[in-house]
Amino acid sequence: MYRSNVLDDSMLSTLILGFRRLRALDLHELKITRVPNSIGKLIHLKYLDLSFNKDIETLPDSITTLLNLQTLKLCSCEGLKELPKDMRELVSLKHLYNDGCDNLSHMPSGLGQMTSLQTLQLFIVSTSSHTGGLGELKKLNLRGTLEISHLERLKEVNSESIVVNLREKQHIEKLKLKWYRQNEVDNNEDEKLLEDLWPHQNLKYLEVHQYNGVKFTSWVSSLIYLVDLRIENGKRCRYLPSLSHLRFLKSLRLDTMNDLEYISDNDMSKKVPASSTILSTPFFSSLKSLTIEACPNLKGWWERTGRDLVATTSASTPDYQQDQSHHSLPLFPRLSRLRIINCPKMTSMPLFPNLEESLYLENVSVKPLQETMSMNFLVASSSSLLSSSSPLSKLNNMTLDSIEDIESLPAEWALNSLKELRILDCPRVTSMSGAVRYLTSLCLLSIYICEEFDPLRDMHDDGMEWRCLICLRDLRFSDIPKLKSLPVGLQYASLI
Repeated sequence: MYRSNVLDDSMLSTLILGFRRLRALDLHELKITRVPNSIGKLIHLKYLDLSFNKDIETLPDSITTLLNLQTLKLCSCEGLKELPKDMRELVSLKHLYNDGCDNLSHMPSGLGQMTSLQTLQLFIVSTSSHTGGLGELKKLNLRGTLEISHLERLKEVNSESIVVNLREKQHIEKLKLKWYRQNEVDNNEDEKLLEDLWPHQNLKYLEVHQYNGVKFTSWVSSLIYLVDLRIENGKRCRYLPSLSHLRFLKSLRLDTMNDLEYISDNDMSKKVPASSTILSTPFFSSLKSLTIEACPNLKGWWERTGRDLVATTSASTPDYQQDQSHHSLPLFPRLSRLRIINCPKMTSMPLFPNLEESLYLENVSVKPLQETMSMNFLVASSSSLLSSSSPLSKLNNMTLDSIEDIESLPAEWALNSLKELRILDCPRVTSMSGAVRYLTSLCLLSIYICEEFDPLRDMHDDGMEWRCLICLRDLRFSDIPKLKSLPVGLQYASLI
């Protein structure tokens, strides 16, 4: 192995010619611009790492004479435009790590003949019939991660190249499917193509980019071991399959889906468990992280009807406590991290009372948060005091950014474990009201660009309630025009 900050051509050639019995050669991140033909002299080489050399554009044909080579790492060789056309001659090659080689124009013909190949992280679809088509994957027994990129090119090639038999590849755990488009096009073929790319049910990670179909494939519901699902830039997608029964799903991300109105096409009164029956009916039983971003027309998780009772949207209205005989919102039992960004029409979703890691809301209605916090009344009905099981009582980090309809943090919001709180650009928020008395674990408080906020509003004795912030270390107020003086109670905080 040779390690240095940079390795020029002459040094590399000297190294190769001086150590012809090398079994392993690690040259990653050495700013190599060219791999010399002499690399073919290392006939005993089994392991070659050229990763993170972004200026390499091609590999010498002599590399295909390394008949003992088992591992070739080209990770993030961003400038690499093509692989040697006779790659199939590397008869011992088991692992080709080429993730991040996004400038590859095509794959060489004959990959399907490399029966030893187990790892092929990136397959680039080509428009040329003289290069390796997607059908090259059919006979390969691949494992681990597979990314298929530039799927939009398949409409220009023979349909036989689409037959890849992903459904038989039981050892692929992570699958990325990517289309690339410069402009919006109406491509109804995406739905059929995605259906043809049905993977084995053992798949654990699925990522889909720039899918242009209106309906997302139903086979996702059959991936019973799926742990992570990401759908990004599916701008025309309006219908998603049922996901709530995927009992191993831990992370879900929906990003830039312009036409999506509801995440579930079922109306709430059908097939959706109420919070009272959550233990007997699976509803995202393992989900820990949820991100919904840039879905401008998303209205809610499911369409509501007049016969659906929704948890009250006012955190100070006790009617919800008295009407437990009706249908109520379901809840995420294990959700710990929630991000909702730029979904201004979204007013309802399942409850999320058990968040521990973080809650980030930006340019979205406060109503989903209010519905979750209204569960306080269910706890209070069996006790004269709010218990430690109150909603979000274990939450560590909360950010409210550009929330137009929030006016205060009510007293019912017992955020006992909160360590960091940020309130940014919320034009109607006036105070932290009685909630401040529960922020006994708060270490950081940032309030920026809140025109109506007054830390003394609704306080007694010039803000002595703020003395409860005994753990506060970092206080940041900016662009708060109504701030005239700091609350007296802050003298008890240990600001440093």
